[in-house]
Amino acid sequence: MIRILLVDDHPAIIHGTKTMLEKEHDFEIVSETCGEKAVKLVGQQEFDVLLLDLNMPDPNGITLSKEARKIKSDIVIVIYTGFDLEPELPILLESGVTGFVSKTAHPDQLVTAIRCAIRNETVLPVTTLRKLFQQQDSIQQENNGILEEFEIIILKELCTGRSNREISKSLLLGQRTFEYRLSQLFKKLEVSTKIEAIARANELGIRTR
Repeated sequence: MIRILLVDDHPAIIHGTKTMLEKEHDFEIVSETCGEKAVKLVGQQEFDVLLLDLNMPDPNGITLSKEARKIKSDIVIVIYTGFDLEPELPILLESGVTGFVSKTAHPDQLVTAIRCAIRNETVLPVTTLRKLFQQQDSIQQENNGILEEFEIIILKELCTGRSNREISKSLLLGQRTFEYRLSQLFKKLEVSTKIEAIARANELGIRTR
């Protein structure tokens, strides 16, 4: 039996999604509308999958994912959202999310996304993939493929002059995780300070503002 914790702050979405999933003979669904209570449930009960809305009120889907993974590192997380995924995708992947599916998807697509996530396979909507390819082409044209999209985001954050702690909080990363990513960026740019990194990016024609 696959135990799924369904988390969404809209009762109507909970009801409709639960009804769909319960048609699968090997799915057992537990639902919760409160993110904080959902985190507690992860610690109290055994779940294979955490199916959650990205745009939950505090804590949001990203924070909830991180908290759940701290409690149960092997829990499979699937984001179920009605919003575009592209802007949040790098951070979601950093947070341990495996699957992504739109709330407008056919029930079969939702089931497929969950089963694929359990096998550690990621399913993305075709529209999301197209946008990602378009973004990647644009980024490669800007920096000749030197940097990844998330590294560009870090560079832009460096330009704000904020501290590592402030930037990591803004990116919803742990400070150590952010500082590791920053050190990797420094190595790639062959620099040792934030100012040098920004200057080097400008030399390479990478837009940081």
